Amino acid sequence: MAIGLAGAAGPVVADSSREGDRRRSSSGRRGIRWDGLRPYLFLAPFLITFLVFSVGPVLYSIYLSLFATPLIGPRKFVGLQNFINAFSDQSFWSGVERVALFGIIQVPLMLLIALFFAIVFDLELVRRGAGILRLIYFLPYAIPGVISALMWGYLYEPRYSPFDTILTQLGLGNVNFVGGNIVLASIGNIVTWEYVGYNMIILYVVLRSSPRELIDAAVVDGAKLWDIVRYVKIPMARIGLFLTAIL
Repeated sequence: MAIGLAGAAGPVVADSSREGDRRRSSSGRRGIRWDGLRPYLFLAPFLITFLVFSVGPVLYSIYLSLFATPLIGPRKFVGLQNFINAFSDQSFWSGVERVALFGIIQVPLMLLIALFFAIVFDLELVRRGAGILRLIYFLPYAIPGVISALMWGYLYEPRYSPFDTILTQLGLGNVNFVGGNIVLASIGNIVTWEYVGYNMIILYVVLRSSPRELIDAAVVDGAKLWDIVRYVKIPMARIGLFLTAIL
């Protein structure tokens, strides 16, 4: 009798166990699908905003570039004629050359200065007042553009510029900082002044997030300061340098 009951109960138990397995596998698949969608749900606010306010205007500007807008009358479709006119204009290529020259010289120089300050603060070579110095270096980035323009306009104005006064006393004559070939260097000086602190903070955070055990091991092995900077700190800062270069 017991054997008969066990035999009768066997299929029921097996069916219930298979049903439970199906439910668990179904819930597992739903969990996997939810886990796969979860990152996109978190990214959705940024992606929507980016598409609407960044990608959308770029696409619309490309659309507008296919038309000519006269002073009087409706817009006319001209296709790629605007691009042909731009690429055949020597002034356009002169501007491209200046921007390329500016980027080749100014960006690496600015990042080297930012990396220098980041390493100095990360290695705690300046202990007293380090927080105040970091704030001072970052402050130019926080100054509004209007105030910066007024300040540098005064500093570069030949009639009022203290730079011009100093150069005149040194016998170098009057220098027009906003004219001739020197205007590109003047702009580079402004950009470097404004963004060195910004890039320094990024590189400093990257260096501070690196394992401190590497520095301790290098010190124990008798590495000098320059060796630590060259073989430990600079390789650690590569990701930050790549990010700041792109920005």
